[in-house]
Amino acid sequence: MTDPSPPQKGVIAITGATGYIGRSTVRAARSSGYGVVALSRRQPNLTGVGFQHYDLKDEGEIDIPAGCVAILHLAADTQAGTRTDVASEVNAATRIIRAAQQNNLPLVFVSSQTASPDAATDYGRAKWQVEQIMQQTAGCIIRPGLVYGGTPRGLFGQLYSFVKSLPVLPSFLPAPMVQPIHVDDLASGLIQAVERRSAGIINLAQDASITFTQFLRILARDYVRAGRIFVPFPAFLLSLITPVAAVFPRAPDLGRIQSLYAMGEMRTSVDLERLGLRLRPLEDGMHRSGNGQLRRQLREARVLLTYILRQSPPASLLRRYVNAVTALYGADAPIAFPSIIEQFPVLIAALEGAAAKQKASRLRSRLSCAVLIAEASPLGSKRFMRDRPVGPVMALFAIGAAVAKDSLMRIGSLILARPLTIVLKALERPAQ
Repeated sequence: MTDPSPPQKGVIAITGATGYIGRSTVRAARSSGYGVVALSRRQPNLTGVGFQHYDLKDEGEIDIPAGCVAILHLAADTQAGTRTDVASEVNAATRIIRAAQQNNLPLVFVSSQTASPDAATDYGRAKWQVEQIMQQTAGCIIRPGLVYGGTPRGLFGQLYSFVKSLPVLPSFLPAPMVQPIHVDDLASGLIQAVERRSAGIINLAQDASITFTQFLRILARDYVRAGRIFVPFPAFLLSLITPVAAVFPRAPDLGRIQSLYAMGEMRTSVDLERLGLRLRPLEDGMHRSGNGQLRRQLREARVLLTYILRQSPPASLLRRYVNAVTALYGADAPIAFPSIIEQFPVLIAALEGAAAKQKASRLRSRLSCAVLIAEASPLGSKRFMRDRPVGPVMALFAIGAAVAKDSLMRIGSLILARPLTIVLKALERPAQ
């Protein structure tokens, strides 16, 4: 066994440390002051991480590393996908559970949202059987939602490959519902479960479900950064194709996608509060860095400055706006404009009147900031100041056009006062 770097809080032994969730968990453990020993088949290429040989298919007792304060069991036969050897998975988990009991160590087991005695896949049934053993030992069971973000691996890696390579994607009818969680947020939750010595089943994911199609759209737009066409695809066709694909060794494991239909919705708000965990928004998590705040600020800047200047602003002006807003409002969330307003910023004109009536309107304050930035730019000087004299006829025409435009906007605002107020309230609401 290779010794890990000196820990402040003791050592956590992690099976599956080199996997998709495992790598993020190792980083979370080390940043929290723990040493890490990877229980795996091969020496991991992870800086400062100890190593002890462990194989899911081995028999016999497991040696616990010196100074170990907890065990995280993340390992699974990912090569088998949904066609898991149930007996092998249960046997491997039983050995880990027995080692934790013999050494009086807390054990956290990463299960699945698909865990059920009659799950559609071997993977889901194996996880459920391990859960039954865990519940007899007062261990902690983590059921994550659809894990995404970071380096694309696991199911997220498969979905990334589909979206990246296919210009046309299926929009399943009916669409399965999913509850995403960023891989780094899940890793933080696992470490919190260790520190709080949690027990029982803990559900970790966004509390509100979204459609699988919506998830793929955000994956295409924010992670792959490519436009994709979605076409209706009856779900029953997936049921017909999956068994055929399973016959071919190199075919994609469509059972993973089909298993999404079998997932029951999880209520997660109480569990997230128990662990003190605040999940990042999906659009932020889909950013390569895991933080999409800057991207959303730039979107807000583009909408407002385009509305004011009547043309697309340069990147330098967008950055100037973002810097000003950050200095004025700090970490205040950017305004998430609907896609229709992003495409047609002129529609903001209909919301200005409603924003002016609110005492503390985010839209009004952001508009004021955008106006100041725009006026101080070369584009703004051309937009708001004329460099040559205007004749009386053209001046009268311009005044008449301005009066007519203002009158039409006032009439429209009066007619649409109620719906515009509703839209504005939705925009003003900070992102959760």
